[in-house]
Amino acid sequence: MSWHPTGEVVVDKKGASLVLSGRFNIGIGMIKKLIGPVSRGDIVIVKDETGEFLGEGFYEEIGSVGVRMLAFKDKVSLDLMSERIEKALNMRRKMKLGNYFRLVHSESDLLPGLIVDFYNDIASITSTSIGFDARIKDIAGILTKLGARAVFARNDSRTRRQIDLPLWKGRIAGEGPSDTIIDEEGVLFHVDVLKGQKTGFFIDQRMNRIYLRRYVSKGDKVLDLFSYTGGFGLHAAVEGADVTAVDESDYAEREIARNAELNKVKINFIKGNVKELRLNKEYDVVIADPPALIPSIDRKDVGKRAYLMLNTKAMSMVRKGGFALTFSCSQFLSQEELKIIVIKAGSKARREIKLLNGTLGQSPDHPIDPKHPWTGYLKGFVMSCT
Repeated sequence: MSWHPTGEVVVDKKGASLVLSGRFNIGIGMIKKLIGPVSRGDIVIVKDETGEFLGEGFYEEIGSVGVRMLAFKDKVSLDLMSERIEKALNMRRKMKLGNYFRLVHSESDLLPGLIVDFYNDIASITSTSIGFDARIKDIAGILTKLGARAVFARNDSRTRRQIDLPLWKGRIAGEGPSDTIIDEEGVLFHVDVLKGQKTGFFIDQRMNRIYLRRYVSKGDKVLDLFSYTGGFGLHAAVEGADVTAVDESDYAEREIARNAELNKVKINFIKGNVKELRLNKEYDVVIADPPALIPSIDRKDVGKRAYLMLNTKAMSMVRKGGFALTFSCSQFLSQEELKIIVIKAGSKARREIKLLNGTLGQSPDHPIDPKHPWTGYLKGFVMSCT
């Protein structure tokens, strides 16, 4: 697929203003006219109504997005993409993140619609852009030059389903298996980029998993809700805690056992739906890290009630004097809204809570661009419960 423009897109005053302010996503309703042969996924020249050149980007016509800008007052090229990915890599290297990290975080790395995660020498790509979909082999080529032994696509996300992009996953380039072992501050995890959730692992929770360890002591009883492959639970177990993990997937059950063996610890696993969970026990620490309970804005009220029910249940299982950690990865729920939910849940659970150390967020390899606030989606709190 070409990296040269095929035609032009003329945007209205609002669209031009967004481009000039550095916004990447231009709405379909802001497009006044298409000039020349323009198809979805093509690179186009973007101009205002006076004919002034504003930049270049992908013509998407996907969801509410008409154009994704890639260059402001500049030209799009494969070399430009390579420069941006290398710049992103240099920043991650300075963070000293070890053998796995998010390399590209969409708009925050000037590559809107593109996510790239690295696990050792395996790269995993997720795209929500028709333009990047069409050029995914070129992106894989850049990653190979940067040290990827194999590059895989994980284009089977809920977001792609919501915007009617085809769902698929598989190898794009390279050889060898799709799985590897990563090291998170001495805790080992098996990751399979094709079989696991998201791109294979929840990299965004790295710092929060490590942070959990200061609240866990040897012999503590810890409950890890929505445990997936044992991220939080394994860190607690390494500290000597008696850990119970809850998840409803067969994959999680197999992987927790495997990861527990890797780390020479024991995890008690309960396979089931957290909503239906009935445990007549209290724990020193309870972690609630659910999937996004508000998948779209029209589900916000329903989702807020679900967060309230979950947090009430979680806090009711915390022994007085213990701790609760709770999270939301929904971009449609603000940090302040989650705080209000947490306070209400504490009251319903008959727990006096204190919020400790402000808020929790995503790992620094998931940088947040203030112009594109949805790049900062993960928020959470640690609470003492008395």
